[in-house]
Amino acid sequence: MLRSTKHIVCALSGGLDSAVAAFLLKSKGFTVSGVHLVSDDPSGEFKDKPEEAAENAHRVCKQLGIPLQEVHLTKEYWDKVFRETTKGNQNLGLTSLDAVCNKHITFGTLISHVLNDIKAHGFATGHGARLTQDIIRNNVDPARGVKLLRASEQLKDQTYSLSQVSQRALQKTVFPVGELPALVVRDIAVQNGLDTIVKKGEDSSLCSYGRSSFQRFVKEHKLPKPGRYVDLETSQTVGEHDGAVSWTVGQQVHIQGHNEEMYVAEVLTDVDSNTCDIMVVSNQDHPALFAQTFFTRLPHWIHEIPFKLVETEMLDCEYQQNHGGQLRKCTMTLASSNSYCGHDYLIVSCPDSVKGITPGQHVAFYKGEECLGSAQILRPGPSVYAMTYGTERRKKVEENTFYQKWFSKIF
Repeated sequence: MLRSTKHIVCALSGGLDSAVAAFLLKSKGFTVSGVHLVSDDPSGEFKDKPEEAAENAHRVCKQLGIPLQEVHLTKEYWDKVFRETTKGNQNLGLTSLDAVCNKHITFGTLISHVLNDIKAHGFATGHGARLTQDIIRNNVDPARGVKLLRASEQLKDQTYSLSQVSQRALQKTVFPVGELPALVVRDIAVQNGLDTIVKKGEDSSLCSYGRSSFQRFVKEHKLPKPGRYVDLETSQTVGEHDGAVSWTVGQQVHIQGHNEEMYVAEVLTDVDSNTCDIMVVSNQDHPALFAQTFFTRLPHWIHEIPFKLVETEMLDCEYQQNHGGQLRKCTMTLASSNSYCGHDYLIVSCPDSVKGITPGQHVAFYKGEECLGSAQILRPGPSVYAMTYGTERRKKVEENTFYQKWFSKIF
């Protein structure tokens, strides 16, 4: 039986899921209080979060009769998350940014505040995810550890954004709505007077910054590397840019004076000259945008490294390229430390070619319902175009100085 003396702090984003999570905890007899994460730029320059989020969080707590504390983590957010995008050639993107934020902020600094300063027994959020053990069922065994499972309803699953969270944090966490379909969550809200939240809709991430905020920050704080747009097939310069700071393979680009739409195939940075050439193609389904293999850093394993991967150095599993993305089959292979990148890494092989594999972004790995963890992409393997037309391109090395400069990086 649950103990009413247990104090659980629920992170409230101002949305539907976290509101219902707090209600469910209180209805089960826990002592519940709320926290609302505030991490906006003090100047307001990059503030994308609607102010109504905090107001909704206060309304929820008033309706439920629980206290709310606003926790200001602006400095931590900017130091540990946004500024990471300014280091080296990081290319996190918005989906990976959310995973990094959950690791460092929501399930890092914020949960530490909840457990160490507020002295709560546990921490709850409205994320769409499940755990094999949790404090609601009072069965957390640190020796066995906790596994992270996908939400019961696929469309509600948010394990990709949780794939960098530590085992220690998950052992103190509960996801009250992870077992519930979206319609059930909405019905609970309506039946218990949370109509204002129902009108707002589902939760955005506790870490959510709008696309415009992220792009503005990167442009302001990351040293841009100007360069050329270069047609991948002809090696001809088709335009110039002021600096590539955040990009994805397959991203559409508008080149001044060029009527045809072009798509990013690869970005080549020259450290010596501090320039960055963007290789582009004219078709959004061009074979240069597809590859069957990619290389990652060693993953963050949520529970433990799979035994079969240790035993055989190979594991058949699935991976997800971004939040809400399709699960795809793959085989991961452990590579030795004296090979490609100077330290242990993974080679991920797919049965079919995959579009948009972008260095710097994260992929999450799954075995059945379990999210094993995630890893940062180092680079894609040879594209379908390179595999098909590689011989012809090698001949161009002798004829074209551009290919002489970049050939080793492309292949």
